[in-house]
Amino acid sequence: ADIAKQRRTKRLERKQKLAVLAINQPEILYRKKRVKQTKRVGLGKKKRMKAIENAKKDRRKKTIKKIDEDIDDF
Repeated sequence: ADIAKQRRTKRLERKQKLAVLAINQPEILYRKKRVKQTKRVGLGKKKRMKAIENAKKDRRKKTIKKIDEDIDDF
C-alpha cells in the first residue's frame, strides 16, 4: 500500500507540472490526437487550477529568495 501511495503522489505531481506547462504552451493541447490532450492535462478542473495557483505562489517565493540572496552579497 505504501508503494502505491508514493506512485500516486508522484503521478499527481507529474500531472500538475504538465498542467502548469500547458498554460504557457496552449498550442500543445490542441493537437489532432485527442488522447494527447487528455493525457496532457489529466487533472480535473479544480485540481488543475490548484496546481496553477501553487506554481504561481512558488514562482513568487523564488523571486523573493533571489532578492534576499542579493542583499546578503553586499
